[in-house]
Amino acid sequence: MRTEKSTPSKFKRLKIAGYVALAIVSASAYALPTEGHYYEYYNDANFTEQVGERYLSCDGRSRNWGIETPYRMGSTQKCEFYGGPPFGPYN
Repeated sequence: MRTEKSTPSKFKRLKIAGYVALAIVSASAYALPTEGHYYEYYNDANFTEQVGERYLSCDGRSRNWGIETPYRMGSTQKCEFYGGPPFGPYN
């Protein structure tokens, strides 16, 4: 008597691989940052006029406007635990 092994079809294996890849990409797309930062950018070394801002909170919120220049003030904070505490002026 002849027995045949049951093997998944090539299509089924590709389908499963696609689902696995989608799950990995989806998880990484929603990863929260490891540090938050808030920077204000100015037009000159005297910090005369604010021309931009970059904000990223440990919980993933962000706000950006204007331009980045070498003249900036701000701070960075490590997110100590998953998601970290809210950080910055927009809490």
